[in-house]
Amino acid sequence: MEEKFRVLVIDDELGPRESLRMLFKDEYEVVLAGSGDEGLVLHRQQPAQVIILDLKMPEKDGLQTLEELRHLDREVPVIILTGYGTMEAARKAIHLGAVEFLTKPFDIEEMRQLVRKAVEKRVSHLAAARLTEELTALNRQLQEKLTEMEKLSTLGLLSVEILHEINNPLTVIQGFTQLLLQEMAGEEHASPVYRQYLQTIEEEIQRCQILARNILDYSREKPAFQPVNLNEILVKIVGFLQQSKMGRAAVFQLNLARQLPLLYGDPHQLHQAYLNIFLNSLQASHPERSLKISVSSRSENDWIVTSLSDNGKGIPEEDLPHIFQPFFTQGKTGGTGLGLSLTRKIISLHQGRIEVASRLDQGTTFTIFLPAGRANSGVDTS
Repeated sequence: MEEKFRVLVIDDELGPRESLRMLFKDEYEVVLAGSGDEGLVLHRQQPAQVIILDLKMPEKDGLQTLEELRHLDREVPVIILTGYGTMEAARKAIHLGAVEFLTKPFDIEEMRQLVRKAVEKRVSHLAAARLTEELTALNRQLQEKLTEMEKLSTLGLLSVEILHEINNPLTVIQGFTQLLLQEMAGEEHASPVYRQYLQTIEEEIQRCQILARNILDYSREKPAFQPVNLNEILVKIVGFLQQSKMGRAAVFQLNLARQLPLLYGDPHQLHQAYLNIFLNSLQASHPERSLKISVSSRSENDWIVTSLSDNGKGIPEEDLPHIFQPFFTQGKTGGTGLGLSLTRKIISLHQGRIEVASRLDQGTTFTIFLPAGRANSGVDTS
């Protein structure tokens, strides 16, 4: 037998209580309370989906009951019902989260519609809260499993099929979440709390998807080699970041060699490697000064040397040995800890090396050495 939703009626008068019980008894489980204190006890014992509350009651009136109720349950929809009404009482009731303010005698059909809408909102809120908790727990479990996987000799042992299986349900959950957000956008009285729950769910899904995508990138085995000009990659990345919201406030200084030899490598992987370093600088900006990022390239013997320097917060000395380790995030919110680890793997696959120097509160410099190929006229950066 399907469980009925619970409607709690709090009214000191027997007549209105019984009339509401008769009105809703076939559709809901109706619970009656003759005073505010009794109603609070009943709701504490078994929460209702909707509360219909009389405003004028002896000892503890409806507003006092509503105020105490909000300490107990901030979200349960409350419909205020009264034989008299004042604007001041209505304002205070709305301030305390009442969804409607009706006077006696009430219109039966209007009351039916109000209770039905209130039940739907309550159920949606509870479902969204449960889904948020479940998704957060799943994300925590995923993070724990991935941390365990870090102990493997290489992330290449990860099964790509498993990551695709993780992405499939996440995509479904994300789709339904976006549909709910779109539906709520069209509701004039949609609760911002419900919308925040759904936005939190969507953000957690995106975090999981980014993490899975980074691992898939990390697990790629062989780059597709071809002639590459690093100046072109650096200019392209800087141009992109200057137009992006994240990099718009930063000042980029380019000092690129006009004649730079080609190297043989995968342009897409190298683009990702350098982008990760730029993003690391943008995320580590100093709160008390504008971020400046200097980029240089030069040819040195048989090497192409590129440097990316910033004036950001810097990296604590004790963290420097760990920044290229998988899942080490330096406390950045939303980071997966795979960016710099992926960068080092890409540089290593290209027979190069990466060095880092940093001073706390002064900035960080990444220097990358890659083997040069044949000569090329380079990109005109003047």
